[in-house]
Amino acid sequence: MIETERLVLRPLTVGDLDAFVELHADERVNRFVGSYSAERARERLLAVERQWAERGHGLCAVELRSSGEFIGRCGLHYWESFDEVELGWTLKAESWGVSSK
Repeated sequence: MIETERLVLRPLTVGDLDAFVELHADERVNRFVGSYSAERARERLLAVERQWAERGHGLCAVELRSSGEFIGRCGLHYWESFDEVELGWTLKAESWGVSSK
């Protein structure tokens, strides 16, 4: 887990299913990454959990420290087909450009 003054980053899990689906339901957010049905999101989150177990890194849930609100995801994703790791993030549109002040 990583904590900053404003955010908490923790491993993304299947327990984040509803928040994950909601995040990707916003057309502003899913413009480049697509939306997720509950079934597709569950498969994705299980893969994220496997990556954490097998590789020791993966995607994190991003939460506001003050409220615990889930505002997105970020972290490392291993692409087996390319044998490469990519850094990525997806945040709620309401969090884009928001200052902590």
